[in-house]
Amino acid sequence: MNLFHESTTIKITQDNNFNSHEQSINKYQIKFIMIVLIAIATNIFQFTVLSEKYFFDSNRILSLIENDAIFQIQNSYNITAYFSNVINIFGFTTLLHWSIAYSIVFNLLLYIFFKKVKFNSIYRLFWVCACLGLLNLYTFSLGKDIFQFILYFLIFILLQSNKDEKRTVILFGVCILLLLTWGIVFRIYFIFVAIYSLMTYILIRLYTSARIKHGIVILAIFGVWLSLYFLSLIAPLEYETVLSVHDRLNAHRFDSASSQTIIIDIIPNQGRLSLFIVNYIISLFRMLIPIELLFSLRTNIILYIPFFIFQIMLTYFVFFSLKRILNKEASPIGMQVFCLYFGYLLGSALFEPDFGSWIRHEITLFPIFMILINNTYFLNKTNVKEELL
Repeated sequence: MNLFHESTTIKITQDNNFNSHEQSINKYQIKFIMIVLIAIATNIFQFTVLSEKYFFDSNRILSLIENDAIFQIQNSYNITAYFSNVINIFGFTTLLHWSIAYSIVFNLLLYIFFKKVKFNSIYRLFWVCACLGLLNLYTFSLGKDIFQFILYFLIFILLQSNKDEKRTVILFGVCILLLLTWGIVFRIYFIFVAIYSLMTYILIRLYTSARIKHGIVILAIFGVWLSLYFLSLIAPLEYETVLSVHDRLNAHRFDSASSQTIIIDIIPNQGRLSLFIVNYIISLFRMLIPIELLFSLRTNIILYIPFFIFQIMLTYFVFFSLKRILNKEASPIGMQVFCLYFGYLLGSALFEPDFGSWIRHEITLFPIFMILINNTYFLNKTNVKEELL
């Protein structure tokens, strides 16, 4: 009788394990099919519907590669062309070739790294699908953004490699050094991103250790003001460039098709830092909640509703994360990822000329977004051992 009971128990356990394994396989298959379908649909849309304006940057880089102008390393386009030429082992000659290759490689990479991620709500799954669409539309093609995506993928791997809380500060420091290097070599505004990420980290640590109790956001804005003030003393020409960046970038775009989403300063700053900071604070809220896209006469509302929803959902995740951090309920990795995103936001608000560029650049942070939206890192410290991988 006992033997029969034991064998029955073993059989039931084996059946349950098999069913659980089968369900896991099905979930992985569904995720793989979902990624493939989004990639195919986006690439078809990209090359059959979008206008030539969409391919401006890509065509410029392709032209540099074809005309052997890649060795004139003067700006980010030349550097992108140089590295693209280095990795072009298959001899791609068209934008379609590059898009297909990047889509295969990086969608497969996303599947491998994130196939075990669990979504505890349908809106999180919906948001991730939107991210995949934006990545295939803007990032996985011949351009500068693919290398920025690789940078944040490296940062994601660095943070995930940490198994010891004592090493978190060291790894975060390495991430800051990566951002600084990226700023020096590729995009100069990443120097600001690195500085503001570190500043946010320090302010949050001071807040959570009870050394400061109020005004953490005000202190962050003051930090931005202070950095610009020192820039005016150290590099006056660069300081003037920063203060006039929106006017300079948008000066010739008001009557063009690309003017539909430009970010125009509400108050002309006339070279005054105080007015620039007022515009800067307003721009932060405009970028987090781009409601003007739905009411501007310059935009086609239907086209921009998906972008608006995407940004509103991300903003919700950001403020949810901040609340948990300030309540001391977040893991060290969760706090660091928030600091990296908030530093990117503070840096981008200085330079982004339009909402289209903001979304296109922002989506390259997708690898660390997968930590930002994961409740494991923002609910309580007992769950931080659960990994994404």
